[in-house]
Amino acid sequence: MHRTPCTVHGTDDRDVTTVCRCGCGEALPAAPAGGGRAPLYASPACRQRAHRRRRPVAPTTPADPPSVAPLLAQVRELAAVLDAGGRPDPTGVRVVEDLTGRLLARARSRGQTRWLPWVDAAGRERTALDDGDVEALTARLYADGARTVGPPQPSRPACARWVQAWRRDTSPGAQTYAPLELVPGYPLTEVDARVLVQGCRDGGESWASIAARAGVPVAEARTRWG
Repeated sequence: MHRTPCTVHGTDDRDVTTVCRCGCGEALPAAPAGGGRAPLYASPACRQRAHRRRRPVAPTTPADPPSVAPLLAQVRELAAVLDAGGRPDPTGVRVVEDLTGRLLARARSRGQTRWLPWVDAAGRERTALDDGDVEALTARLYADGARTVGPPQPSRPACARWVQAWRRDTSPGAQTYAPLELVPGYPLTEVDARVLVQGCRDGGESWASIAARAGVPVAEARTRWG
């Protein structure tokens, strides 16, 4: 049975059987004179190009964040030893525990950041109130939702004392936000503060910045939390 080759009409109305199948538009070489299979591509490069297009694209694995790359490398090494039934190196286990603790400390420190009373939700500095107007300062503290006096029952006198201590040790020109553990007068244990400061240090913050946020000299900050 004689078959008529299928044609696709375009700008040049060439027979589809005479055009390279990779899409380059080049004409195909002539068929072998002695018979045989007619070429489908204009050149070996066209054949490779068509082959690459047919291959599925392998998904790319995102790179590890630089801050946790050492931790992930240690975890993979430890998991490989355990999966193989081996006994892990105690030093490697301690490294994983230490790096994991530092990462969790950073997460906790970011989760306990609050806006200070003189800064609104957009970060704009508000007009400073008179230091003696404790009632107005207390009202602003409540309005901003900075319930820093802690459980079980925040009281208005306790909140007022906190405001007085804060305004005594800090000025509106200081850092606009700070972790609660570093706010003067906030009742947390020294251990909590050390964990938080370690997270700040792991995040690249300098001792001078930590001391400024806490309202203490650099030497005192190093002694208390270093």
